[in-house]
Amino acid sequence: MLTESKLRCSRHRENVHQGRFATLQK
Repeated sequence: MLTESKLRCSRHRENVHQGRFATLQK
């Protein structure tokens, strides 16, 4: 359970980071 939560948070953070990067590039 803890690992899944951590993985989800990590994935969400990565997605947000990618989205910000894409916006910055645009």
